[in-house]
Amino acid sequence: EINSTRHFITEKTYKGFMLGLPTMVFGPSGIEQSIKRYGFEFYDKFNYDHLDRQDRIAEMVSCLQQEHDVAELKEIAKNNFEYIHNVFQWNEYHGRRIISNLIDQQ
Repeated sequence: EINSTRHFITEKTYKGFMLGLPTMVFGPSGIEQSIKRYGFEFYDKFNYDHLDRQDRIAEMVSCLQQEHDVAELKEIAKNNFEYIHNVFQWNEYHGRRIISNLIDQQ
């Protein structure tokens, strides 16, 4: 899911955010950093985003086996849930206005 300089982010990437779940992304190195640029948050205590393939899998499993601040994970999941739903609401509202204005101009 990478083409030398850009990450290919699919709808599956956003599924956890949309469901309000703590989310880890299995993908090429740096993909979570790319997603953060869109306004999403990740649990900072996980340290695998710089890794690829088998090393990434091993570190992700290791992270899942450790104890974490559940309240912080829930808060991040809640923030991402609210953020993605607010973005969709904004886009839907403004998208309709733009389309309506284009139709009115014809």
